[in-house]
Amino acid sequence: MAYIVIVDDSPVNALPLGRLLKYSGHEVECLLRSGGAVETFREHKPDLVLLDVGMPDVDGIELLEKIRGDDQVSDVKVIMYSALSDPRVMDRAAELGATDYLLKGGGWEELLHRIESHLPGDVHRH
Repeated sequence: MAYIVIVDDSPVNALPLGRLLKYSGHEVECLLRSGGAVETFREHKPDLVLLDVGMPDVDGIELLEKIRGDDQVSDVKVIMYSALSDPRVMDRAAELGATDYLLKGGGWEELLHRIESHLPGDVHRH
């Protein structure tokens, strides 16, 4: 079981994804605000973070910069996900060390497969 944190200001996106991951046997936490996320990660370091790009308080790219700049959590795997396929945003995410970049609206099976492909090998998958 992996500990996965979803950071997305939209419950419409975060909650169904969280349910899917819980159903797949993972421990999931949903943060509906990006502010304070780094502190949350320091308290209980996630195996993987799913990070929405477009959020009102601190956007996903800014939060990824903060994660990569924090010695305690800089090595956390971060998958960016967005409805935007803007190459500049995707390139910036890659420059900052995003593990992957997924587009919202794809099938749940593909999303789950991509997420699970980035989990550590010692994490038990169902």
